[in-house]
Amino acid sequence: MAWRRVASVVAREAAYRSSRKYGKNRTLLRLSGGSVLKYNAMIMAILCFISVSMGMAAFGGREVVLPIFPTMFLLEVLLGTMIMAMNLQVLISDKLLEPLYHLPLEEADIRRALSWLSIYWGGAALPFLVVPGSLLMAYILGDWGIAVSGTLMSVAALVLAIGLGYLVGSIAPRYTRSMKGRLMSTFAWLLILLIGFIMGPAIEHLSGELSAGHAFIRQIPPLSFFYMFKDVASLLSSILTFLFSLLVLKYGIDRFWRLATRGEVPLPKAPAKWSISYGLRASLAKEFKLISRTPRLLASTLVYSVIFPLSFVLSVISEPLPPELAYILPPMAVGIGGLGGFSVFYLYTAEAAGAQFLYLLPIRRSDVGIIKFLVFMIVNLPLIAAIGLVFSLLQGVLGLLPFILYASTFIGSALLNSLLYANFLPKEQSHWSSETFGRNLLALIVLGEGASFLGMAGLIVMTLPSQMLKISASLAVTLAVWIIALFMYVGTRRPL
Repeated sequence: MAWRRVASVVAREAAYRSSRKYGKNRTLLRLSGGSVLKYNAMIMAILCFISVSMGMAAFGGREVVLPIFPTMFLLEVLLGTMIMAMNLQVLISDKLLEPLYHLPLEEADIRRALSWLSIYWGGAALPFLVVPGSLLMAYILGDWGIAVSGTLMSVAALVLAIGLGYLVGSIAPRYTRSMKGRLMSTFAWLLILLIGFIMGPAIEHLSGELSAGHAFIRQIPPLSFFYMFKDVASLLSSILTFLFSLLVLKYGIDRFWRLATRGEVPLPKAPAKWSISYGLRASLAKEFKLISRTPRLLASTLVYSVIFPLSFVLSVISEPLPPELAYILPPMAVGIGGLGGFSVFYLYTAEAAGAQFLYLLPIRRSDVGIIKFLVFMIVNLPLIAAIGLVFSLLQGVLGLLPFILYASTFIGSALLNSLLYANFLPKEQSHWSSETFGRNLLALIVLGEGASFLGMAGLIVMTLPSQMLKISASLAVTLAVWIIALFMYVGTRRPL
């Protein structure tokens, strides 16, 4: 079929441009030349493992399965939306569809190819997040209706994820001077990223309402899929959910198609002006312009640095802790604060091709690291203050010390990570992206820091007997972060 061939060519072109731009990731180029199954094989294996792991919860009984079922639906929607939105924004930014307009292809064929890309780029693997786990649940519980319900639910989630991906991909403006467009895109990415943090408490609340005897909860999707063969109202709710997903898909594809075919958007006319500025103020202004013009990176920076820790804190201390449990707050604050610094990485990727010009300036790696650190802290300062307010409102005076520990560790971790990334920047002029540092290095940093901070927090809580020792150990961890950051600063005082 011509439209499948077109989709394959577009995918290979995207992989080629990625490898040419970043100098790495050529495995993607080789994989994209094969079938859909080959392209999605690795993702399928990972999602299948996650699904089977979740499906094993059925050994705990039907009550345990109940919250797992909608969780798999929301995970599929979240993952699919993010994959689709990022890939489609690449199609627009790199103008990958424009060569197709000059080929003897019908518009219907190009639109089918556009739809097929959603399956080619990870869409075919998404049902493996739900179906294997549903089959395992059905086998353990002896209820094969769960397998059928899970399969139908995975299809509805796939359709909804693709539709939402097209919507978010179409929100990204063709030019970045539109403040309204940037705000809409940032809000859309924040909404997507926050789904993963709110779905846990939401599902827990629904399960509690169902346990309390409120039968109407069964009709609320995606929980309705679990009861679709036991309750007519749940069946109707599931059908309406699927129809709604189809409508979202149709609207998303139509909106994205209008964006892809409307041609260049004329930039606002303004008289040409030249100005030269230098110093700290000019550097900060440049950084703020960069991050404000990349909504996805701005949203990721906010979510992974502060909003995620804030949601974790709220889930743990949603009410004042009794004095006998208050001892967990200082080490917990240090552990969560240490995780916030990783997302300074997004400020480096925001440089993109413009990073090549930094190599022409008489600056040191430590200068780059400090500038990125300062911008990161200014962006996150309001949310850090919000966390302090949460601590003080929920814990009173007892929350003051944990907040100080959290803020100190967060700032130290941000400085440490910023200088760490500056240290690993390439020596030659290059385009900065996630491929600049290498996925293995990024994974090592995330896993290493996560295990270190959370491990130290758990070790302090579990092993030290007195409150004073726990506080002293927490202060020692914070101090160690700052000492390591100081050594990193000295080590990066060399030319970029």
